Amino acid sequence: MGLLINNFVPHNSPDTWTCSLDTSNLYKVSSLRRLIDHQTLESQVQEVRWNKTLPIKVNIHTWGLFLDRLPTRYNLDIRGIDLDSTRCPICDNGIDTANHVFVDCSVAIGVWDSISSWWRVNDCPKDLQNLIRWADLVDINIKAKACFDAVIQTTTWILWRYRNRICFELRPPRKDTLVEEIMILSLFWILHRNRKFNPSWIDWISNPIDACTKFL
Repeated sequence: MGLLINNFVPHNSPDTWTCSLDTSNLYKVSSLRRLIDHQTLESQVQEVRWNKTLPIKVNIHTWGLFLDRLPTRYNLDIRGIDLDSTRCPICDNGIDTANHVFVDCSVAIGVWDSISSWWRVNDCPKDLQNLIRWADLVDINIKAKACFDAVIQTTTWILWRYRNRICFELRPPRKDTLVEEIMILSLFWILHRNRKFNPSWIDWISNPIDACTKFL
């Protein structure tokens, strides 16, 4: 016991809580996220991008996707949950893994091709990790990168919602409106959190890179 208090110096100031995750000794969500990333992600993998223009639920969804924690049929099956099938509920042409749902499924391929054409960027990556980081890989200005990342995360959100609706709703959802939903929802989220960004709908759908450069 003597060794424990040997270097202790009493003082009259009140006791306070401090957080050792940050040099400021203050608790910050970003510091905790960095700690979790460091302990759960492989060292060679970059940290998950946190996009402030998007709702927290979308960022968390992307984080779960990056860590392969979404409840796909494959992930549920390896955790011992008995399922009638592990096939993709969208196309039935592969196992319902995250990589299949967001990269290899025919619906996902069509959506990403449309996103690529809309933003006039190179073909999208064919693996999930680089697909999530696609905004970092394209040669566009920094303002447009943030918006493009918002579009990417919105797209994975819409694709996952579409997949779940097929699983759990009696009436099949429309797939021909997915890209339009992505355009509308991503613009709505960006506008809601950035007052400087105010392009017209025509600007947004015709040349989003120019729209981001002009208004941000």
